[in-house]
Amino acid sequence: MMRSLATASALLVTGCAVTPYDPGRADLPIDVPADAFARIRDVVRLDFPVLLEADPERFLFRSDWCPRDEQGVASQCRLTMWREDDELLAVVEVRYLRRQVFGVPEWGSVRGHRFWERAMLDKAVAALRQ
Repeated sequence: MMRSLATASALLVTGCAVTPYDPGRADLPIDVPADAFARIRDVVRLDFPVLLEADPERFLFRSDWCPRDEQGVASQCRLTMWREDDELLAVVEVRYLRRQVFGVPEWGSVRGHRFWERAMLDKAVAALRQ
């Protein structure tokens, strides 16, 4: 009985496992310019002005939470962008302000935003092609 209970518990736990988030991806141009990091940094700062990390050695950008207004709903988003081999990857996380019937508003759960990931990757790759 205990063995079947342990097996059932193990199956339940593995069945509830969360699939990792897959970042947005874009192929880099064949001839990446020498100033690629600076070009992408300048593009990123237009939409995410506060960078917590901009590391040229790791080709990594990480922004702070930035205010947004999406269809009249207050929100915040942040960006993490990095290079892996011949690809540029991006994760844009967003959270929305939830109004409470009683109490103060609070931020909802964080989730990925595919549209903003694609937009940032397209802008970054376009900057490299100029």
